[in-house]
Amino acid sequence: MEKLIRPLKVSRGEAVGYMAIGGLLVVMAIFFLLPMLGYHVSIGGGGPLG
Repeated sequence: MEKLIRPLKVSRGEAVGYMAIGGLLVVMAIFFLLPMLGYHVSIGGGGPLG
């Protein structure tokens, strides 16, 4: 089990980088992928928060 876990350990810088890349992918999916699929994306206004 330890042999499987040891290669997965990342430094703090790598973790931050991976999180940044993940966030970027999510933003790209929301602003590019969903509109291409025909979903209407609106940020602010019209939502449950006003």
